[in-house]
Amino acid sequence: MRVYLAGPDVFLEDAQAFGDAKAAVCRRYGLIGCFPLDNALSLDRLSPRQQGQAIFRANVKMMDACQAVIANLTPFRGPSADVGTAWELGYMFSQEKALFAYSNVTADYQDRAPKDDGMVVEAFEMADNLMLHAALLASGQDVLRPERAVADPQRELRVFERCVAAAAAGLLNPGQREDQPRRAAAMR
Repeated sequence: MRVYLAGPDVFLEDAQAFGDAKAAVCRRYGLIGCFPLDNALSLDRLSPRQQGQAIFRANVKMMDACQAVIANLTPFRGPSADVGTAWELGYMFSQEKALFAYSNVTADYQDRAPKDDGMVVEAFEMADNLMLHAALLASGQDVLRPERAVADPQRELRVFERCVAAAAAGLLNPGQREDQPRRAAAMR
């Protein structure tokens, strides 16, 4: 079972090695972790804009070949999840793929978002923006988080491993997975 590994991990200095570590965790649970940097792209002769378009097409193709997504919603460059990861989670939701997600921070979005810019902060006791968290809930899942603060939220793998275990249990035992009826009921 192929699982797309979405998240800001692609921006780490050792991103490919980190992606390989995440894929190894997936293998231990019987899943094939597909990390965006696994795409074999030749970007040398492309302009920066063309490079971005090629990466987009390759990632969409990879998501289309996967049955599920495990999204890292750990805040990135601000109080919320990486915007690319948010898009990928929404894309996979629209394709009716299985959704799984985690965040390596314990605080709800409302407790992380700045409150001094004259805008209301949504206070729904969710890990991130309601559209992200509610998509998980509509799919019969929740955003997994640590019980207490972790030392390095961008590199912590314990909650990721819990998420992989949940994904394996749901994906490899389809009789136990009823996300489609839950999604339909949650959308009413």
